[in-house]
Amino acid sequence: MSKTKEIRSLLDRLESIREIMLNDEINRHFVIDAENFGRPILRMILLTFLGYIFSAFLLNFLIGLITNFKQKNLFVKVWLPWSRETVLVHILSNVLILILTPLFFCSYASFYYIEITFTLYISAYIKTLQNNLVNKGIRNEGIYEQHKVIIQLIREFNELLSGQMYIETVIAPLMPCGYGLMILKAAQKREIAVVIDNFARGVIVLTPAFISCGCGQEIIMQMETLHEATYMSNWYQEEPKIIRDLLIMMIRTTSETTINYRLFVRFDYNYLSAVLKLIYSYFMLMVNLDEN
Repeated sequence: MSKTKEIRSLLDRLESIREIMLNDEINRHFVIDAENFGRPILRMILLTFLGYIFSAFLLNFLIGLITNFKQKNLFVKVWLPWSRETVLVHILSNVLILILTPLFFCSYASFYYIEITFTLYISAYIKTLQNNLVNKGIRNEGIYEQHKVIIQLIREFNELLSGQMYIETVIAPLMPCGYGLMILKAAQKREIAVVIDNFARGVIVLTPAFISCGCGQEIIMQMETLHEATYMSNWYQEEPKIIRDLLIMMIRTTSETTINYRLFVRFDYNYLSAVLKLIYSYFMLMVNLDEN
């Protein structure tokens, strides 16, 4: 989040677009529907992460009580600059991490809040453009201005945040494999608490890939619908200037359709499928190496 001013500017522009859509009686339902859909998702993500933090702390404490604190493990794997040889210091260390972790999480979760919010408003704006294209016709110059704004916002988002999205989806295949191997070993020893803990950790680290690809896929779907509506219009009956503007809009719609990383990686369900296949390959490799 080093580009704070640029991100703030992007969010301000989204807020301005939101206000414009809310003042449009015909199309305001698109943004209202997007917000009604997005709030439960954001709330669920927040509760899931915070719920995991507190449940992991309690689970770690219960395991410590059962084993008489023979293994003094932190519920979040971090380095601390002091020894935890005594039980009291170990418990206080976990309590300190419990206090600090939600603060770090709020900073981390803000990235996904921006990502989901951006997707929902852009999707609503594209739907508004589709509706205007049908109702106002291709001669309305406001349609082309709307399209330019959408393309510019997607470009800015990709420049600001797609790098972090790419890094997290590349790292995502590595961590679940280790958790999966620990789940298998814990299941053989019938350590149910360890199985639950590592399963939750695996779900948490996979969340970025699902969110990023789901957001990208939503924008792709709306852009494809827009392209279809543009193509099905009576563009061939219009004057050359309108045909030119319409063709430019169609070309840009097909070439810059979604969230992507330098046009090299498109965040969609195809990319998510590749990530999941990579996870499976890594996991089977680790299982085979462990057996040998």
